[in-house]
Amino acid sequence: MITTLKHPRMQAAIAELKGMIEREYPNVQFRVYRGEDPVAVYIDVLTPVDNTLEIGRLISERELQMHLDEGLEVYVVPGYAPPHNGEREQVRDRRAAR
Repeated sequence: MITTLKHPRMQAAIAELKGMIEREYPNVQFRVYRGEDPVAVYIDVLTPVDNTLEIGRLISERELQMHLDEGLEVYVVPGYAPPHNGEREQVRDRRAAR
């Protein structure tokens, strides 16, 4: 199992998962780190809209494939980060435009 941030295959996996998320949710922020429980690479995804379930659904199949078929221990952890005052109006405007 690969659990190292700097391994080329892990770097590619991180970029792929982040890209999948950013294409659908461009306003997210990421924090990538190596965690200990379990030992793995974690990608925290902070989103200003409470869409954590949708993000999980978006990447779950690919994330599982990385674990089982490619031996990559990488976990995506979506989280809701309410927007700051100025960003709230932008988020509300985007929701209304859908």
